[in-house]
Amino acid sequence: MKQISSHITFWYKRVMPTLFFGLLAGFAVDDAVHSRSVWYLLGLFVVAVMAYFFMKSLVFDLADEVFDAGNTLVVRFGKDRRGIPLAEIMNVSYSPLMSPPRVVLSLQNDGMFGK
Repeated sequence: MKQISSHITFWYKRVMPTLFFGLLAGFAVDDAVHSRSVWYLLGLFVVAVMAYFFMKSLVFDLADEVFDAGNTLVVRFGKDRRGIPLAEIMNVSYSPLMSPPRVVLSLQNDGMFGK
């Protein structure tokens, strides 16, 4: 099987959010130690909530890996794997101007990962 998904998906889904939220937590601890304004802490909280929802819609829903297995695509989300026959794919849309670039498959039937 040949991997057709990006090799840096792990970076986008796991490393970057961990670094970002860890940095925000570090700022919050620094705020608690140096007794800055409550508004500073509230601002950090608002940034964290907005970033979470932004990442939820653009990053966390990416497949971890996608493999080409001939007449099927093997998709992995965490520990869950599913083979998707090519005949089940209705539409393929591509968004090259996003970071990371996205390919969205529309399937005929609902499956483990949605439609």
